[in-house]
Amino acid sequence: MIACDDSSVMQAAAPWLLSRNKFFFPYQNLENNLEALLKVMTSCDNQKKIAVLHFSHQWQAICQNNIYTLVRFGRVRNYIVETIGEKSLQVCRELNLPCYNGSQLLCYWVAQTPAIFGGYTKGLYIGNE
Repeated sequence: MIACDDSSVMQAAAPWLLSRNKFFFPYQNLENNLEALLKVMTSCDNQKKIAVLHFSHQWQAICQNNIYTLVRFGRVRNYIVETIGEKSLQVCRELNLPCYNGSQLLCYWVAQTPAIFGGYTKGLYIGNE
């Protein structure tokens, strides 16, 4: 269960140091259910504020540092970690983070100005269309 007081700040600041446990991490296996994930992660906040962090497996150490700093020193408990790509989602899960599979929002790659990258500039668009 996510503790709402400061007694478990180290657990929340560095969840990757603990073994996988549904009791400590009720957000496990909710990566494809944004509504349930938000409900779990805002359970201690009456105003329902939440920080969304982007995670890439290539920037794992930077993300871990950001989360530790955010939780330990900023006292922020309400955050989710958005990933795009199977490898990033897998690493996010292994770190016991509140992951959200953002690839569901990935719409399309589009070829734009034929000037860069062999004639195409590629853009990544995220949204509902």
